[in-house]
Amino acid sequence: MSKITNPFRKEEEPTLEYEMDVFIDEMDEASGVGGGVANFLTGYAVYKNEKFTF
Repeated sequence: MSKITNPFRKEEEPTLEYEMDVFIDEMDEASGVGGGVANFLTGYAVYKNEKFTF
């Protein structure tokens, strides 16, 4: 089993799931070199009625 690296963060259940909706607004044709998928996708996720853009 892995240890918690942050003593202030509670350990989560291994079966815990986070339901959220993810919306992709645009996908560039860039290669994503250096940062992977996050470099060429733009959009947002909604989790617990809060919007997180990327």
